[in-house]
Amino acid sequence: MKTSTAFSLAPGARVLWLSAAAGLALGACRTERAEYAGPSRSTPDLPEAQPTSIPLAPQLSLFGEEGWTEKASLPADPMPLNGSPDSVDVARVTFASEGADFDPAVSADGRFMVFASTQHHPNPDIYLKATGSTILTQLTSDAARDVMPAISPDAQWIAYASDRTLDWNIFVMPRTGGRPVQITWESSAELHPTWSPDGSKLAYSKLGQTSGRWEIWISEVANSAAPQFVGYGLFPEWCPKAGAGPNGGELLVFQRSAERGDRAFGIWAIELKDGKVSSPSQLVGNPSTAYINPSWSPDGRSIVFASVSDPHAVRSATAGGVADSDLWMMSADGSTMVSLTNGSSSDLMPTWGGDGRIYFVSTRTGRDNVWSIDAGQAMLAAGLTPAAPMANAPSD
Repeated sequence: MKTSTAFSLAPGARVLWLSAAAGLALGACRTERAEYAGPSRSTPDLPEAQPTSIPLAPQLSLFGEEGWTEKASLPADPMPLNGSPDSVDVARVTFASEGADFDPAVSADGRFMVFASTQHHPNPDIYLKATGSTILTQLTSDAARDVMPAISPDAQWIAYASDRTLDWNIFVMPRTGGRPVQITWESSAELHPTWSPDGSKLAYSKLGQTSGRWEIWISEVANSAAPQFVGYGLFPEWCPKAGAGPNGGELLVFQRSAERGDRAFGIWAIELKDGKVSSPSQLVGNPSTAYINPSWSPDGRSIVFASVSDPHAVRSATAGGVADSDLWMMSADGSTMVSLTNGSSSDLMPTWGGDGRIYFVSTRTGRDNVWSIDAGQAMLAAGLTPAAPMANAPSD
């Protein structure tokens, strides 16, 4: 929950979950992070890391913005095994025995996925694997933390967040790896990139230096000098289907805190058309439940997200607490909601693959790994038509 610019990244722990998710992490209390001497604009090569501890004030608690009456932290890894991890509907995708695998993203045709992992190093790197294979390709390898990867619609580029320049910024690299291109340059945290349907723009979260709130900005990939502010929120996800909005515009879904009470996160959406932004619409929200990590189906008709019904009951694993979070799916118009997982494990950070499966991070075997579930049966049971794949990735 997948705090300010600081993330809890203890080796072997649930890494980086800004809120419930994006990465793994949203620390609720004061955290520390390692400072890295990063490259300048004219010198793209990374120098050797120079870690120092810099305490940063939190901007988010576990499942909402500041205002929770009780602070909490995500359970550490490993978690105790609760119930059988085996299911005819659920399949394990990654197999980290040390550290954690998190932040999954799947190509539009479902042929490959990328994710962040600490299984080989305390600081996370970006990995790629074919969805039917166990072979991993490490795309980044540096002293910084690289998280929250997103695959471009043509499957040729990967955007991600990294603190290699000291502050969290957005970078883009080829699918095959190689030298990244820096997209954002602000001193505030910029996280969780998501691609527009045509691949020309990126939306991302930014911790506003003036507002003190999480903001959503959009930047041209080829010319990032003049980004556009579109509203307040966290972890935006661009609808992969162009023109899916009620007025023929493009849709962004995101999580946003309530303005009063416990300020739990709910799921919201905005429409973008001709440079104008519609008023935000709340799709689901509840004072006692945090709804987080929204992700679109390939056809833009459904949204999958995580639900934490009793956020205040979540404590650290060492204190005996267990995070019970489940996955839900709803139609984009809010008319239907379907439960996808249940139990005492923590199921978070879902993302919809073009192969008809939903990929997510779960502690069901005691350590964060990526799992998948067939969404078709749940959609049919709810009277919904399964999402059609959008195989627009190259065949090579």
